Amino acid sequence: MKPTDPLDEILAQWKVTTAEDSSFHREVWHRIAASHDELSWTERCLNWLLKPRRMLAAATACILFGCSIGILAAVKHRTTAREMYLSSINPLDSHHPHYAVAR
Repeated sequence: MKPTDPLDEILAQWKVTTAEDSSFHREVWHRIAASHDELSWTERCLNWLLKPRRMLAAATACILFGCSIGILAAVKHRTTAREMYLSSINPLDSHHPHYAVAR
C-alpha cells in the first residue's frame, strides 16, 4: 500500500469556482468581430481566394486564358508569316522589296 499524503484530503476538498460575468462572452465575440473588420480589402480578397476550390478554379481560369491568348497569337503569327512569304515570292505585290524597280 501507498503511504497516504495529508495533502490528498485537502486537494480533494478544493474546488475552483469562477464567477463569469454575463458580458464576458459578448465582449469576447465583440473582440473577435472587431479583429475581422480590421482586414484590408486585399487580405479579404486573398482569404476568399485561398480556399482549395476557389484556388483550383482560379488556376484553371488562368491556364485557359493563357492558352487562348497563345492560340490567338499563334494564329495571327501564322497569318503574318504566310503573307510575308507570299509577298517575298510575288514580284508584283506592292510590299515586295523590288516592286519599285520592276515598274
